[in-house]
Amino acid sequence: MLYQPGDEHGGPSQLHVLDPSTDQWSTHELPTEAIAATNMAVVDGGVVLLGGGTKMLYTPPREQTGVTEVWHFDPQDEAWTSLGESPMAGAGLSSLTWTGDELILFGGFPDCDLEGPPAGVAFALDPTSGEWRELR
Repeated sequence: MLYQPGDEHGGPSQLHVLDPSTDQWSTHELPTEAIAATNMAVVDGGVVLLGGGTKMLYTPPREQTGVTEVWHFDPQDEAWTSLGESPMAGAGLSSLTWTGDELILFGGFPDCDLEGPPAGVAFALDPTSGEWRELR
């Protein structure tokens, strides 16, 4: 599967999924408010969306609220599952990576503050326990 978040305004209020075996696209509404500058990672054939802000980052005024929600989309069931909240609200997360055991989150702009420095912290999510831990 190939995943592309986005709508006509550039924010991912929808998730577009391409099934290469059928060459067909499907569109799925997000289970939360429209978010922008989110990050995603493919996890066990599905996709995880994490963080972002409540509007496009570079659209004035740039004030926005950081989103901490974490969601997993299963293309087989066409269903979203909440994975809780991330420890950092932010946008433009530099990386969200699945290791096979944990979801690693690092970088980005805490609380969507584009004037401040990028985050210098990283966190790991254990999907079994739902617990986050800070990586040092």
